[in-house]
Amino acid sequence: MTNRQKGKLHEKRVSDYLINKGYLVERGFKKATFIGGRFLIIDKDLFGAFDIVAIKKPDQVLFVQVTASDADKSTSNLVVRKRKTFGTWPAAEVWEHIKAGIYRRHLSDGNSYLVDTRAKAPKVPAEAT
Repeated sequence: MTNRQKGKLHEKRVSDYLINKGYLVERGFKKATFIGGRFLIIDKDLFGAFDIVAIKKPDQVLFVQVTASDADKSTSNLVVRKRKTFGTWPAAEVWEHIKAGIYRRHLSDGNSYLVDTRAKAPKVPAEAT
């Protein structure tokens, strides 16, 4: 599995978790572009910084960047992602994949929380949202 495929898998897991918590979720998109004379399809972050934007009525909005912890590179990837994400929107969150459906949710105030996306939350009925 390539790093891009792993990243998409983590985005999907976090997205599904938020949907089960009652959020409306929008993920990044693909964009066709020419680079170096070649036609490529590239992944674009929302607002150039986020993988997921989640909205829950009446007033909850989450901007989420999902990243994988990299044991070989220590926390350098996490530090770069946090700097980019919090620099764009201080109230955003960075979800770091730890292992098998477990994510560490980093907030801009320095706090972090573990989230188990494998835990099944009751699905919110459509008429309740």
